[in-house]
Amino acid sequence: MKRALILLLWPCLALAAEPADLPPSVLVEKALREYPLVKAAAAGVQAEEAQRDRLEAGPHEFALKLASQRRRDRPLDRSYGEHEIGIERPIRLPGKAAKDAELGAAGVEQARHALGDALHESARLLLGRWFEWQREAAASNDWTAQVELLRRQHEVVSKRVGAGDAAKLEELLSGGELAQAEAELARAQSRRERAAIDFAQHFPAIPLPAQLRPAPPKPVADTAAQWRERILAHNHELQVTRAASRRSQLTAQRLEADRLPDPTLGLRM
Repeated sequence: MKRALILLLWPCLALAAEPADLPPSVLVEKALREYPLVKAAAAGVQAEEAQRDRLEAGPHEFALKLASQRRRDRPLDRSYGEHEIGIERPIRLPGKAAKDAELGAAGVEQARHALGDALHESARLLLGRWFEWQREAAASNDWTAQVELLRRQHEVVSKRVGAGDAAKLEELLSGGELAQAEAELARAQSRRERAAIDFAQHFPAIPLPAQLRPAPPKPVADTAAQWRERILAHNHELQVTRAASRRSQLTAQRLEADRLPDPTLGLRM
């Protein structure tokens, strides 16, 4: 799994060498390899490769036959011991062998597209969880700054009230604003912690940074038509559906070929 694969999974980041507001690509690759959905899809590829090898090898094997019997010739009043040994093997017709090879290759192709889809969905989940934590962390930082500002203002108002330069009502209003901001800060911190726990549960291989690393947005140069072609070219769900349809057609053709039985060749003595 190379960085190019990650860029294909995230088309919107294809032009970024190493975005500052994203986790390192090495950690992303490791996290995606270890994600259960991806590991299950990779196991599916291995299973289809084994199935392909089985289909290419064919279902027929050599069979050894042994027989022994005694026969009595009543007119001659004699008994004979008869022994028979033989070896035989059904021969798969060339058309069936080619169809089995196509069927095995189609299964591997479908499994690989399913792996790409699993990588794509896992990358989207990672991206969503990552920016969800960043959003909550940014909100928590904003409310922290707001609370500090209101606390300083409240201290100033309290001093003015003590000096007789302001009414007690102003101190009460300032204290109410501070209390509301502190409540919002507590809620923002709770959301940030929940987002961090959720991200760590899904992708433990990627540690969250101690500080936010915001990056300025960059304009997208490609046109809508170019993005449409890129999305269709890397639409794994569509590719899985097409591969499954082709595999079903090959399966039907293989069943039709079985209407002609395979010949059996052998030697007997």
